[in-house]
Parts: sequence; structure tokens; C-alpha cells
Amino acid sequence: MDGREEVRDERAYEGQPTAQKGGMTVYEIIKKLLGEIRPIGETNADNERFENLKSMIDLIYVLLADINEIIPHKDRVEYSLQRAGKYADEFLNKLGIEK
Repeated sequence: MDGREEVRDERAYEGQPTAQKGGMTVYEIIKKLLGEIRPIGETNADNERFENLKSMIDLIYVLLADINEIIPHKDRVEYSLQRAGKYADEFLNKLGIEK
């Protein structure tokens, strides 16, 4: 792998981050960029972690909105559009998110 290819496994949204860019998963890259989010009971560290949590939630909100925009394709006749739409719909259904 030359670092530019993306590898995706169908188990990705089952708690196993598998998409990779180079030697790191996309999850590891995001965690490195945003920083730790779990509070530890120390005010200064937890203030920073709270800001990181807010940033992560903002990112997730935008990502979910992007995924939601794919769902209407599930009724298309073109296989590739239909496949993406159904996959996005199934994902949001598993999360219990209304579309």
C-alpha cells in the first residue's frame, strides 16, 4: 500500500475502525487531531477534553448529515447509487437515527 489508498472493511461500523490512510486508521488520525475526550477528574485537563468532545460531536454531526444525503439514492436504478443509499440507510437505522 502506498499510503494513498483507502482500505475499507464491511465491519467498520460494528466497532472496528478499519479504514486506513497509510499506516494509521482514519479513527487514529482523528483521535490524534482532536485529542483525548474522556474526562479524568482533573479540572484543567477535563476542560481541554471537554472542548475536544465538543469538536468531535461537531464533526460527527457533519459526517452524519453527509451520510444522510446519500440515502435518497437507495431507490435509484443504478446499482452503485442504490448500493450506497441502502448502505447509508442501514447504517443510520442501526444507530436509531431518524432521517
